[in-house]
Amino acid sequence: MDLTELLKKPKNHVLPVIDTNNNNSMTFRSYNATDPLTKNEYGIWEPKGSKPIQPNKIELCLIPLVGFKRDGSRLGMGGGYYDRYFESNQQQEKPTILAGVAYDFQEDDSILTDSWDIPLDIIFTNKEIIII
Repeated sequence: MDLTELLKKPKNHVLPVIDTNNNNSMTFRSYNATDPLTKNEYGIWEPKGSKPIQPNKIELCLIPLVGFKRDGSRLGMGGGYYDRYFESNQQQEKPTILAGVAYDFQEDDSILTDSWDIPLDIIFTNKEIIII
């Protein structure tokens, strides 16, 4: 789903950045509508000039989904970036709300999870909001 309109809203936005020089880890960096973006090796637009944001400073994270289950299980692209970045999320004083974004047809009850998979708190689809 195209979320670019959200980036025009007057909020403090951050976007994910893949660090190929640091074991393909992911960070988030500040972004506003006038900041330049560059495509990473996966073809995803990233901000480059701003400083990394710590996970405890992010209130809500919209996570793109390949598939999801109503229990908060999710399927991404298989890199584990979000799982590694938010692995200590529940230990934070105020955990980041993890919100998946998908079309309704991406719901898949056959998705299996592993012990390191971090579940979603909410799922936004084109037809409904699923609160876990």
